Amino acid sequence: MTLHTLLVGPGAIGGTVATFAAEKGFAFDVLGRPEEAAFLAENDYEISGVLGEHRARLRVFGGIDELPEAYYDVVLIATKAQSMPFVAQSLLPRLREDSLVLGLQNGITTELMAEVVGAQRTVSCMIGIGATAQGIGRVELTSGGHFIIGQADVQNAALGTGGSLGSPTKPIAGTAIADKLEYLRSFIDAMQPTKISENILGELYSKLVFNACINALCALSGMTLGVLLDDKKARQTFLAIAREGMAVADKIGLDVPPFMGLLDYRLIAKHTGAVANALFGKLFQIIGKVRIGKVHPSTLQSLERGEITEIDYLNGYFLKRGDEVGVACPVNAQIIAMIHEIERGERQMGLANIAELVL
Repeated sequence: MTLHTLLVGPGAIGGTVATFAAEKGFAFDVLGRPEEAAFLAENDYEISGVLGEHRARLRVFGGIDELPEAYYDVVLIATKAQSMPFVAQSLLPRLREDSLVLGLQNGITTELMAEVVGAQRTVSCMIGIGATAQGIGRVELTSGGHFIIGQADVQNAALGTGGSLGSPTKPIAGTAIADKLEYLRSFIDAMQPTKISENILGELYSKLVFNACINALCALSGMTLGVLLDDKKARQTFLAIAREGMAVADKIGLDVPPFMGLLDYRLIAKHTGAVANALFGKLFQIIGKVRIGKVHPSTLQSLERGEITEIDYLNGYFLKRGDEVGVACPVNAQIIAMIHEIERGERQMGLANIAELVL
């Protein structure tokens, strides 16, 4: 099956997926910033890190008007969450009625995507790898993993009413759509194992809970996870973030599977005594040090570059949905406020920020 394919955003995640797909022989266009297009016209995209050395020459264009195809059957958008709706809106003239648009963002942006391109075109992705940009066309892959993609039944979701946001998607209408979804799976599978899930919102939320923990605390402290989790208060804060997130998930009726097959958030939410806290804290510490201890989370990267973070789409998702269904998330609210202060230059990163949190 020949599909006109476009990947938008050749940054850490998008560039990594594109490089592996190009190595495996996939033909596609890439839309980036003008400076990215200029650099990558003369240089290969290079990946280093846990999966070894990889490189590929990508076809990168610096503006929508430069794209060679009138329409694209499949689009992957790998920009930051706050930019995704604007990018999707600008690409509407290049979409067919049955095109699929996959979001490669941190957090849960499914509803935002569906509002722009329509629910039937929207595909979401749980990203299970860690990657750090080292400059244009240069990425260090800090952890391997897997991807999960799927379409959510956002049309029938009871948004903000405690309804069935997490219900499995209905069967995809039409073989053509199903074929495109399988093509997207194979495109990303060129890099790391990828599967299709009927509970994509649950999978996204499972990753969101962990992502909210590592991004928030690494950003507050300025430390990588492996170092940070030696601090007892940091481990306690992990548990507090996760428990608030699960209180929201329970209220909206979301089926949240264990993350990486190890972290059963429902057990963490149910058992809150000193012994349970010590055991769960140790589990976080082991996962952090052994599996992803060197990961440099995207929120920390953004702060180090002086950029606005995606915190409102991570921990902020708990606040947004919690407000809608009457669940307070005071620890996440404190964290978000502190990170916005760091963005404005009113607070410095450091372990003292975590010590200041009221759990």
